[in-house]
Amino acid sequence: MASPTVPSFDDVKYGRYPSSCSPQFEASEPDGIKIAAPAVFHMAAKDGGAAKLPFCVTLRFNDYYLSKFQQVFQVLQVIIVDDDNQQVRSGGIWKDRFYLPDPPSPMSREELEKRIAWEYSTVNLLDFFPLPKKKARYHVYAMLEQHKSNVITIETLAE
Repeated sequence: MASPTVPSFDDVKYGRYPSSCSPQFEASEPDGIKIAAPAVFHMAAKDGGAAKLPFCVTLRFNDYYLSKFQQVFQVLQVIIVDDDNQQVRSGGIWKDRFYLPDPPSPMSREELEKRIAWEYSTVNLLDFFPLPKKKARYHVYAMLEQHKSNVITIETLAE
């Protein structure tokens, strides 16, 4: 059995399509949510621009489940727990003002339930959660209704 591809953060493409950091599902794994981000992140700005903390999400569900959301990433919630003081931050990672939803599928429910769909999103987590520029450790996961992603740990280092 092949081992899963390890996400790479060297050449991240931001947007709603697969990137080098997009977590992969093995065929034998159940449907759900997978997230990835660098384990260690320097909060200092790079090349004169703002710091970007890549946060990569892959969703795998049947088409029928996903069809109940006009845009699934409007509903997905990200939860960040500060390891030091247990402070919890939560919210969405959606801000596409130009998104136009697809029309409803003409397929039957049975057909949609048989089709597997993948959705991807890669965002700068700092655009949605302005974390303090200090040494800290955060535990991060995502929720879509009752579906919970894997939990990742991000260690931030001050400038």
